[in-house]
Amino acid sequence: MCMSVAVEPAQPSTAIRCQDYLSQEWLWLQAPCRWRENVELTFRSVPYLALEGAGSRKRPDIVSKWLAKLEGGEPVPPPVVCLTERGTYYVRDGNHRHEALGLFLAADVRNSAEVRVAIAVPKAGFGFRYRRYGHYGTYQLERIRRPARDWPPVRWPASHGLLGRVLVLAAHPDDETACAWLLQRAREPAVWFLTDGAPASGGFWGRYGSPQRYAAVRRLESRRALAAIGISDVHFLNSPGQPEFEDQELYRALPAALSRLLPSVEWMRPEAILAPTYEGGHPDHDACSFLAHLIGQALRVPIWEMPLYHRSRAGVLLHQQFVRPNGTEVILRPRPVEGRNRDRMVAEYASQTDLAGYLSAIETFRPQADYDYSRPPHEGSANYELWEWPMTSAEVCTAFADCLKECGARRT
Repeated sequence: MCMSVAVEPAQPSTAIRCQDYLSQEWLWLQAPCRWRENVELTFRSVPYLALEGAGSRKRPDIVSKWLAKLEGGEPVPPPVVCLTERGTYYVRDGNHRHEALGLFLAADVRNSAEVRVAIAVPKAGFGFRYRRYGHYGTYQLERIRRPARDWPPVRWPASHGLLGRVLVLAAHPDDETACAWLLQRAREPAVWFLTDGAPASGGFWGRYGSPQRYAAVRRLESRRALAAIGISDVHFLNSPGQPEFEDQELYRALPAALSRLLPSVEWMRPEAILAPTYEGGHPDHDACSFLAHLIGQALRVPIWEMPLYHRSRAGVLLHQQFVRPNGTEVILRPRPVEGRNRDRMVAEYASQTDLAGYLSAIETFRPQADYDYSRPPHEGSANYELWEWPMTSAEVCTAFADCLKECGARRT
C-alpha cells in the first residue's frame, strides 16, 4: 500500500509509503483492551496540520529512527488517531511518527500536505472523551448515553431507515447542516460530499488565493462541523488535490461520479440514503438528487430527500421548503441541545458567512418523489439562472437524459 501526500499543483509532491496492517496489528495486540471489541479503524488522508500530537515527551532517538525510515522510502504504520470535538485528529498511537513526519515534510509542503492515518471509530454506545491525569491528558474510550431518538415525537413511516445507518449525499460542505438534527438522532450516520465546494469564479475563492486553497478550507470546515455533533464517518468524492468534481459542474460528470460512488455505497450498505430534492436551486443539488435516484434503483435502497432552497413562482428565494408538498413529509423540530449543536456546526463554516440565513426552524424530509429529470423541476426560471450562472436548466436536464441513455447502454 502507498500513502500519498497531496499538495497543490504548483508545489512538489512527496510520497510516503505506509502499511495499514501494522496499525491494525497495534489495535489487536497493544491497544487498551476495551478498544479491541468497540473500535474499528478506517484509513484515509487528512491534512497534516489537523493532526494534534499528545503532550508527552518524545525520545529523539525514536524520532530519528522513524525519520530515517521515511527518508529511506521504507513503509511506516499510519498514526492511529481519534476525532476531537474541535475537528482535529488526536494522535493516540504514533506520536514519534507524527514528529518525524513534521521533520520529513518541507515547510512549504507541510501547510497543504495530507497524510494517511488510521481513524479509530467507536462502535455504537462508545465515544472518545478527553480526560486529565495530573499534568497529562489524553482521549479515552468511554461508554456514552445518546439522547432520545425522537423529540418531539415524530411519526415515521415503517422501514424508513433514516434513524439507523443513513448515508447523506451532500453536494457541498455545509449542505449537511440542513439535516443537522436528523444526523444527531441517527444511529450510524455517514456523509459523502460530491464536489470540492470551489466554483471556477474567483468571486467565491478570491480571498483565499486559489480554488485549491478554498476547497481545502471547506474540506476542513466540514470535518470540524460534523465533529461538533460527533460524526467522523465523512467521505469526499474528490481525491485530495484532484478536483475531478468541481462546484457547479457535477452535472457535467455524472457517469464518472456514479461509477465512483456506486461501489462505495454498495460496500457501506446503508439502510437509507438522504439527498437534496430536485428543486432548481443549485445544479449540484439537482445532480445529487439524480444520482441518488440511480443508486436507489441499482441497490434497492430507500431514497429520502430534503429541500435546501429554490425560487417561488414570484421569484422569492425559499429555504427548506419543498416545491410541491405531497403529504408524505416528515417534520423534525429540535431539542434545545440539537439546536445549539447546529449553531456550532454553522460557526465552523467561517468561509460561508450567509449560511445561517439558508436554514429554517424545522427540518423536512420525505421519500424521494418520482421525478422526470428530463424536464425542469418547476415552471419558471431556476434559481441559478436568476443568479446568472453559466448554465441553464435545459442544459442540466440534457445532461441527466444523456446519463440515463449511457447507463441504459451499459446495462445492455
